[in-house]
Amino acid sequence: MGTIWRIFVIFLTYYPFIVASASLESLYFDLIHRNISDFTSFDSFYRDLLKDTRQHRLTDTVSSPINIDKILLNDYNEDYIKNSCYETASDLLNAHGYNRTNLNLSINDIKSLLPALLYTVENPGCKRQLPPTKPYPFFDIWIFGLIFIVAMKFIHLIIFFISGNHSSVLTSGGLARAILNHADNVEPSTDEVRFSPVKYHLWLGLSFNAFTCGIILGTVSYHLIPHIYEVPNEDFSYTYILRGTVVLCGVFLFFIVEKLLRFRFKVDEAHLDEPNKGNESSDAPVIQMAKMRETLHVHNRDPLQHKQSDSPIRLPSTLDNIDETTGLQDDQEPIKKDNHSGQHEHQTRNFIIYHIIYDFSNDIIYGCGLSTALSHDRLIGFVLWLMIFTEGFRRHSQLLSSLGRKLGFGFLFFSVVFLILGYIIGGILTGINQQFSINFIYIPKEYIYSMVYGALFYTALVTLIPELNDFGQHLHIHEKTENQTLKKQRTLKIFVFICQNVFLVLGVLIALILAIIWRYYHRKSISEYICPRDSFRPYCRF
Repeated sequence: MGTIWRIFVIFLTYYPFIVASASLESLYFDLIHRNISDFTSFDSFYRDLLKDTRQHRLTDTVSSPINIDKILLNDYNEDYIKNSCYETASDLLNAHGYNRTNLNLSINDIKSLLPALLYTVENPGCKRQLPPTKPYPFFDIWIFGLIFIVAMKFIHLIIFFISGNHSSVLTSGGLARAILNHADNVEPSTDEVRFSPVKYHLWLGLSFNAFTCGIILGTVSYHLIPHIYEVPNEDFSYTYILRGTVVLCGVFLFFIVEKLLRFRFKVDEAHLDEPNKGNESSDAPVIQMAKMRETLHVHNRDPLQHKQSDSPIRLPSTLDNIDETTGLQDDQEPIKKDNHSGQHEHQTRNFIIYHIIYDFSNDIIYGCGLSTALSHDRLIGFVLWLMIFTEGFRRHSQLLSSLGRKLGFGFLFFSVVFLILGYIIGGILTGINQQFSINFIYIPKEYIYSMVYGALFYTALVTLIPELNDFGQHLHIHEKTENQTLKKQRTLKIFVFICQNVFLVLGVLIALILAIIWRYYHRKSISEYICPRDSFRPYCRF
């Protein structure tokens, strides 16, 4: 009798929990049935399950898809099921005998499908994987890229040979030298080329630097940053291109506002008028600005000692007279060159070492990026090649202007060597030589892109944008030394402002157009692979 009472007490104790559990289970399945009843809702549920638990994206597939024919023919074992995954909801339904046409799932149907759905969470075969890409052949990766590098530097060499010293107008230092020669009425020597009028410097120097800055910013915003974060594979919309455009619009907005504020409150004019107080000559601001930008390109003469009767002073065009002091002492006695020969040689050596480290390290980084881009996609490789071409041309123009033709062409030759070295390093780091079955751990391309992005962003912000400001200031100084009217000076300012922004936008537009083209073909290639396997994905319906 006591045993019966104990059973009765236990039954009364646990019965409410059993009833509540059954009721909750019924409510749970009823809730699922309300949200999953037809094929569209079931397909969306399965896709969300892969997205939330396995971090799948719209462009991903499962790493080990199940062969439905094997399941239907019962030609499989337990290990195959444990390591394979249903790629789509349609495959899961077909494997369990359901037809997706006019599908109407009941609660019992959902209960029978639930184990397969839950197994997806732990199945290793369900991890995400991008559609396979065809590896480029040996010629495309190595020979084609090396031809790109050699052709780029060969074009640079031809342009420099044809243009001569005219290439130095692409730098603000060369422009300062031309303005000084013009202000002092200096006749160029036989190894120098007479510079053309101011408009030549404006259109060739200012526009080229603005274009280079624009194409660098466009490459960073539309190509490098999206691939660093793998944004192009998140979905097939053009949202990331729109966001990159908004970022660049913000950059241009602040650039334009800063220029307008300087123009409205005459900040540059007030700054440039300070050295003119007292009895200084009219070309003192020119010398001061040249010293501010490139002290190794100008003489350290005192503008207070310069008179119209003084002998003309020419800026050095070769390395032998870089930073040579030719001014006069307070007692008007010439300074002897021998007193400064030691300091001159030390400065020259440091200047060369600086360019060796800075320029050749840039070449190695750009070579790594070019190799990575060509192995990733040919169009992205072409975009990066175009950027390296323009930025390298500007950089070597500065070297020719600073070091002279002999050392400048020497740097150009070694630049090819270091670009090729960087290209080979990039190929090894990203695993291009996997075709030789070398089992190394390779660095993903996103890290190489990050390194190139850092170098380009630094170049644009620290070098090119200040260079653009210097061009405008040099041209404004030239107008002041020519005693131009205030109206002409304002017109020149507006002209410089328009030229800067037009060529900046032009460089960005080229990068934008190439990004849109790449996006179109990338979407097309993935759609051709995925849509025949899963036609219910959103981008396969258009």
